[in-house]
Amino acid sequence: MMKTLLYQGLLLLMTGSLFAQGVVTEVIVASGGKFSDPTDWATIGVYNAATGQYTVFDSLKTSSVQDVKIANGRIYLASADTLAVYDAAAFSRDTLWHYPNIGRLYVDGDVLAATKLFGDSTIPVLRLYHPTTYGLLLDVDSPDVAGITGITRVGDSLYFSYNIKGTIDLYPPYGVYADSIGALLHVNLNTPALENNIVLDTNAAGLSELVTVFDTLVAGVAKETQNIVMYFPKSGGFGEFYDSMNTQEVVLTTPSMVYAVGKDSLGNLFVYWEDVVHDTQAVLYNMGPSSWGKSIAAVAVDTLHSKVYYSRTDYVTWGKVYVADFGAAAPSDSFTVGIAPEAIAIQYRQVTGGVAEVDNRPLQVVCRPNPAVEEVRFSWPPTVKPVRLEVYSVQGRRMAGVSRPVRNTSIDVRQWPAGTYYVRTVFEDGRTASTAFRKQ
Repeated sequence: MMKTLLYQGLLLLMTGSLFAQGVVTEVIVASGGKFSDPTDWATIGVYNAATGQYTVFDSLKTSSVQDVKIANGRIYLASADTLAVYDAAAFSRDTLWHYPNIGRLYVDGDVLAATKLFGDSTIPVLRLYHPTTYGLLLDVDSPDVAGITGITRVGDSLYFSYNIKGTIDLYPPYGVYADSIGALLHVNLNTPALENNIVLDTNAAGLSELVTVFDTLVAGVAKETQNIVMYFPKSGGFGEFYDSMNTQEVVLTTPSMVYAVGKDSLGNLFVYWEDVVHDTQAVLYNMGPSSWGKSIAAVAVDTLHSKVYYSRTDYVTWGKVYVADFGAAAPSDSFTVGIAPEAIAIQYRQVTGGVAEVDNRPLQVVCRPNPAVEEVRFSWPPTVKPVRLEVYSVQGRRMAGVSRPVRNTSIDVRQWPAGTYYVRTVFEDGRTASTAFRKQ
């Protein structure tokens, strides 16, 4: 994994770039405030990349920020002991409720997952909610789990990574994972219920930053061994791969691409992309050295306009978000936000006829079954309409094309050679989506 550089990954990276004009990037920034000043509360605001203005739209009586996610036309914020939800178009608060020691969030269509960062063993390690009605779907109590370090979905299952402590006590916020054992909690969304607890081994020590690969595999970063590990849900198998990028954090994932933060031998942090289908990679932007007191607090990638947004924890400029172009040597701009900007997310606003509509990327097309034997079906969110769907081989040969496809459009692949095929879909609003499937 992560070995060669091929041009195909660049083609995937640039999808949608022809349509960047007229689409405005909105950067959502959540800041924790000063720990030394209890009246300096956590804030959340929006930066408009077209006007260069940053506006705070809410403040919370909390002292830290853990995560922010955008989905279903909503912004979800985890802040200390609070879970807040906002309308992504109007930036108005929809709801707010108490959640002690809240950590990571995951939102995907029909489920909102909130997890415990660390601490009190009486607090459920994770909770599932309906993402728009906010009804509680599931509580999972697991006193032995110190805190959740990653979340991903495979089909109707959610996987949550955590680490079983060894001889050194675990404290997840500071990533102390020496001598630990990586493990996964598997939740069946059909029930919903905790299906099983999957204990891996010390090769997965520091397991975190989960992503889904090929729609079927769970991959994660083993921070202690500095390797990528993969879990195969169907077989229960487990594998380990050398991570040449020394991945620190996953920023954004699509069915075929991963954007992440890596670290080189000199301690420099950089943003890179990984084409998981082709096993290719490239560095997008070098953010500079990492050390205690001077590291990266949060990163977001604007794939449409080829920019990186990030904040630093250097305690001097820890109140700014920096803007850098892909491939640049230094930031091109910065904007001032609240103290401790610890979570950043990006959405896009498409203006048509003076009416603004929120356009949340990445837009995904799902291929099923994957791998395919006889036919493959394609689906996408019901709120968008494609105008063209095309399938290509790894050699670049066009294998099939469908104009104005409907959801669950199928293509016969029985006569196609076994291998990997790439799907590019263009939608009415100008957006594109790239994904891949395998033919057996």
